Amino acid sequence: MTDEIRLTIQVIVSLIIIFGVLWWMWRIPGEPVTASLAATTLSFSSVWLGVASVLVAAWLWWTTQPQFWAITTVLIWAAALSTGLLALWTYRHTPLERMPEEVQLQRLQARVGITLGLISITLWYIYMIVRFSTLTPPTSTESSTWHELVPRGLRDAGFVFEYTYDWLT
Repeated sequence: MTDEIRLTIQVIVSLIIIFGVLWWMWRIPGEPVTASLAATTLSFSSVWLGVASVLVAAWLWWTTQPQFWAITTVLIWAAALSTGLLALWTYRHTPLERMPEEVQLQRLQARVGITLGLISITLWYIYMIVRFSTLTPPTSTESSTWHELVPRGLRDAGFVFEYTYDWLT
């Protein structure tokens, strides 16, 4: 099996798991909620984390040391998506006609945070595809350890640290 096929299968399986968990989360029974301090904080955080993730993802294109910023981008957009989804999840059983205007604005904030997080993901992936050849096989001059199985682009981007674990063998 080629690296491209294996990567495609991993992405598809990951998406199935993510959508399965989200589908299950939205079906958990609960009571309608008209106001929640946690959802207020989550939706507010989601917007600002989304803005930060887009700025950091854009900063990747100009920095000379992208390793730190690439990892930071991943952490920030994951936080933006998580906080936005949790804010929406809090109000999942509340009908629109029973929602106060503040709650509707919080839901809008959460959606904006999620959208900005998705824009950040897109910028990050485009940067990784353009900057690193993620599916380049390792050369024969590299040492023969476990990290040869990891695509070179991910190692070059700093996502895999090349430590040797002799005590495992």
